[in-house]
Amino acid sequence: MRTQHPNLWHPIRFAIMLIVLAWTIYGVCYEPPTDIFGVIWVAMLVTALVLSPLFLKSTSVAILVIASIGDLFTPYAHLGNSLPAQLYAYGMLAYSTNAIIVATLLTYYVVNILLIDPPDPNTNPVAMVSMYAMVLLLGRTLSWSEKTTQKSFEAAQNKNRLQELESRARIADAIHDAVTGDLSAASFVAQRHIGGNSSGPGVAADPANATTTTATTTADAEDWRQINEYILSALTNVHRVIDELNMDATTLPGDADGEALANLLRATLDDGDRRLRKLGFNITSIRHCAGGKPSAS
Repeated sequence: MRTQHPNLWHPIRFAIMLIVLAWTIYGVCYEPPTDIFGVIWVAMLVTALVLSPLFLKSTSVAILVIASIGDLFTPYAHLGNSLPAQLYAYGMLAYSTNAIIVATLLTYYVVNILLIDPPDPNTNPVAMVSMYAMVLLLGRTLSWSEKTTQKSFEAAQNKNRLQELESRARIADAIHDAVTGDLSAASFVAQRHIGGNSSGPGVAADPANATTTTATTTADAEDWRQINEYILSALTNVHRVIDELNMDATTLPGDADGEALANLLRATLDDGDRRLRKLGFNITSIRHCAGGKPSAS
């Protein structure tokens, strides 16, 4: 319900609807309708008010239509009884549309009250126009305030996200510099010993010890091969940790700083892979999607 109809849960609009509904019910109690058409008219008006938080634009238009055509069916639908609902409809249309619609509504009301349907002599038309203009202005102010608050909230979220991303990038860079350099050097030494290059020049000079030396060299080469595999596995895991630190580094539309940082992370790891390949390692940083969001590195 909250997701399908978020307008229902806006506290200011919901409170305004309750005030207008109470105002309308008070008017009905003060001056009850005298015919069945008046009762139907009130029921339609109250129904549109109750449904307005769910369908803001359509019910606002419906309220104006009900208030306008009510005079055709019952004398009870005069301006005094429909005034609260009309003011509410004008304000909500001003809130949910744009400045062009607001200007159109105000122009229509001014033309209507001055030329088409002027009020009785005891009503001040300037006061009526000012009241409707104030309601339209309040509607636009509410819309501007909500949009400003939403933008501020999104800006704060983006700032926090960028700060977290920068912190993760620094940690990832520190891990990369502190660990991968030593592991790469150890792996390079291990690869030199895999082929038996660690034996000294005098070790194989004694033919009697040739068999023993060969077996020892083979065993040492196997040990060094396993050590090399462990080191390469550690290198891969380090890059995986770096990728996890850089996880969810998505960039928003128009977020130039976030995009530049993501490109910097990508270029840094690509350069590290290139240097490792020059040392003879078949290493590639893992770029994956975590939680449906692409990693920045």
